[in-house]
Amino acid sequence: MFSLILALSNFILGEQNNILDSIFEIFPKFIFSIIIGILGGLITNFIDKLYIRTQTLKTTSTLGMVFVVFSICNNYNLEPLLATLVMGVTMANVSKEFALVKEEFDNHLKDIIFLLFFTFSAMHMKLELIYKMPWIIVTYVLFRSLGKFFGARLGANISHAHIDAQKYLGLALFPQAGIAIGLALSMQGIESLKDVAPIILDVIIATTIIHELIGPIFTKYAIKKTQK
Repeated sequence: MFSLILALSNFILGEQNNILDSIFEIFPKFIFSIIIGILGGLITNFIDKLYIRTQTLKTTSTLGMVFVVFSICNNYNLEPLLATLVMGVTMANVSKEFALVKEEFDNHLKDIIFLLFFTFSAMHMKLELIYKMPWIIVTYVLFRSLGKFFGARLGANISHAHIDAQKYLGLALFPQAGIAIGLALSMQGIESLKDVAPIILDVIIATTIIHELIGPIFTKYAIKKTQK
């Protein structure tokens, strides 16, 4: 959806003369990104089998393949975030050793990666933009919250989900973190968005702070209400 919106924005901003050309341009990127992600997951699974007795090498090979997949996609102007997500899905469903690798990441690497990611992301933030346009932050938080709450409620209702999901799922979706910032960062190198991309990134980082302060409270409330 993010890539489709970017294609639409390129058409609106005059970078493409035909909206269909803009949309069809991204489909090969989707396909190749998915293929690279699947191959990355399969290759990592094969390497894990070679080092079946050495847990640390499995973790190292997995982390290395993440960098390889991301770098290939980034170099050929594909979708690196999509490819790495597909790689993770592939490993989770193919590799018998994935639970051990995941445990290693959770115990030793996850906190470090999150710390570095959010620190480097925050380095792009310009506080003067926030002071000049605080209403953007307020509007974003408001409409995102409404979209989460009513969208989740509508989807749960249509799919005949449990009544608790219809009532409380939207509240549990209030936190915002990695993917939103990653997508905002990916916009920074797009020439047609050079005027608005920094503003979008600032807003996303600022609102992430808000959502991560308030979101866990809503999530905890939602979980408690469903544990009857």
